[in-house]
Amino acid sequence: MKPLNTVKRCAIIGRVVRYHRRDKRSSVLLMSQLSRRICVGVVAAVAVLCVSAAVFTVARQASAGEAPATSSPPTVTETVLYSFCNQPDHSTGACLDGETPNGLIQGSDGNFYGTTGPYGDVSGGTMYKLTPSGTLTTLHSFCPQKDPNSGDCLDGYGPGGVIEGSDGNFYGTAGSGGANFERGGGSAGTAYMITPSGAFTTLYSFCAQVDPETENCLDGEQPDGIIEGSDGNFYGTTSSGGLNSFGGARPAGIVFKLTPSGVLTTLYSFCSQDPDGLDCLDGQEPSGLIEGSDGNFYGITAIGGQFGMATTSGGTVFKLTPSGTLTTLHSFCSEEDPSTGNCIDGDEPSDLIEGSDGNFYGTTSSGGANGDGSVFRLTPSGTLTTLYSFCSEGNPNTFSCPDGTDPSAVIEGSDGNFYGITRVGGEYGNYNRDGTAFMLTPSGTLTTLYSFCSQLDPSSTDCLDGALPNGFIQASDGNFYGTTDIGGANGDFGFGTLFKLAVYFPTPVRANLTISPGEHSFGMAKVGTTRHETFLVRASSRGNDTGQIVLGSFTITGGDYFVDQTMTTCKQGQMLQRNQECKIVVDFAPLMATKQMTDTGTLNVMSNAEEVHPKHGVVTLRGGGKASGKRR
Repeated sequence: MKPLNTVKRCAIIGRVVRYHRRDKRSSVLLMSQLSRRICVGVVAAVAVLCVSAAVFTVARQASAGEAPATSSPPTVTETVLYSFCNQPDHSTGACLDGETPNGLIQGSDGNFYGTTGPYGDVSGGTMYKLTPSGTLTTLHSFCPQKDPNSGDCLDGYGPGGVIEGSDGNFYGTAGSGGANFERGGGSAGTAYMITPSGAFTTLYSFCAQVDPETENCLDGEQPDGIIEGSDGNFYGTTSSGGLNSFGGARPAGIVFKLTPSGVLTTLYSFCSQDPDGLDCLDGQEPSGLIEGSDGNFYGITAIGGQFGMATTSGGTVFKLTPSGTLTTLHSFCSEEDPSTGNCIDGDEPSDLIEGSDGNFYGTTSSGGANGDGSVFRLTPSGTLTTLYSFCSEGNPNTFSCPDGTDPSAVIEGSDGNFYGITRVGGEYGNYNRDGTAFMLTPSGTLTTLYSFCSQLDPSSTDCLDGALPNGFIQASDGNFYGTTDIGGANGDFGFGTLFKLAVYFPTPVRANLTISPGEHSFGMAKVGTTRHETFLVRASSRGNDTGQIVLGSFTITGGDYFVDQTMTTCKQGQMLQRNQECKIVVDFAPLMATKQMTDTGTLNVMSNAEEVHPKHGVVTLRGGGKASGKRR
């Protein structure tokens, strides 16, 4: 079973939130327009028993940027099954039911299981069970008691994703804490087992083996997930430690085997291939371990490799035999755009799956044609194909990526397409927050299924439907489920959600959809001013047909053009009967002066109508900016 992707967390300091990324936009500040909450480092959680579900549903249409408007894009219904911090402890500031969930799995009993992040000194995080109807039960609260001498959390601090073992128990890792917390780099970590009733057992405390000269944790530290192998043992990675860790600077990392009784064997220590002491040709900071259909193990390293830098960029995909022989299948950043410096084949991979066709699929958090991440396919022999580069829609210079940026791991759906999430970007977001859920065909056509933060609390601009998604699965009912770091119905800017996405494809209807005007010139507008134009969207049937048109997304390209949400009456997922109409208002706000009307863009309207005017629902926009006046 494949482990959930673990993500960097934040910690609440006052009311400010910072989200850390390891790419060129690291430490991006997250600010809501009205709230003033910032996160720094690692966000928080605690636990409670059962609470009622908080359900919030949004019906909307997906956008298919590469498909024509008559292709019947899927209609998506998002339901928030649970908003975390439903039971706050006002005396400590902790959320008794947890906050900042780390992804989820569906258990064999049909319920969902996952973990929440730590909260300062108050809680080390939780593991929970959530019924499909939204009732949450906390199975374990980490760090219930601290070591009286060291103050360490002996059972671990900051749990990552969990798996369900073949014995029906749950297994996972905590990124820090344990009996050896103060050794090595001062992080260590644990591997643990939790029964369905909540009985907890620590299987292993990392950094039990320390090199006396370098103080490296030879058995690793900071584990980030485990899987169960076909032999009944558990396998996983640590993001730092091992024989070749850089002392106080740490990283490197290992792949380990752990028996059910808790005996650990290091299979491979990364940065073993470092001829000049500066580069890790085999990579470092491993994660995303899976067992392939051939019995070997596959995974990624976030940095290093033949073309990356040992500490900041690159990354690899590797194969490891059960006996510990490593082969690097691909080193990222092998193709670099000389004009932008972007790693065209991707940079900093984030996870890996094996597809039903025997190839491997994954994402990179940065790199690609636009520097904002990619989805790739890799053959077992190591041939890489980039299927999609994010931020292909919109304008990255104005922080507008409707198709998202910073993708997380993909999964293969039951229909043979690939599904995943982006951490940030989307129709309502930017580089800082929000995110998307997407579908990608094996040939590389992307459809944005959902843009998070589409529903705002009118009193606070908080994202009721969640933001910063971090986990995504397809459940036995065919629907998709996931979690978000922030957002939801509780607290300033929210403490995370568990959501459901129901995806279905409307049948094309014999109807016409007309957008008028079909093109528009805003003329030369003064820099710093805004001009508006109203576009009428009207439905008409063909002959005696009375089919309803389902409006899809309406998106804008061009950095100076925006959909005016306050004046627009068209809604995503809206049904238009014969002769019904709605309006979309577009704002043009030039940022700089131009000599001519060279500032171009498009308004793209998706629907399931067979005939759309103008063609494909694409309205051409044109304008220019002029100086606001001469200075005296």
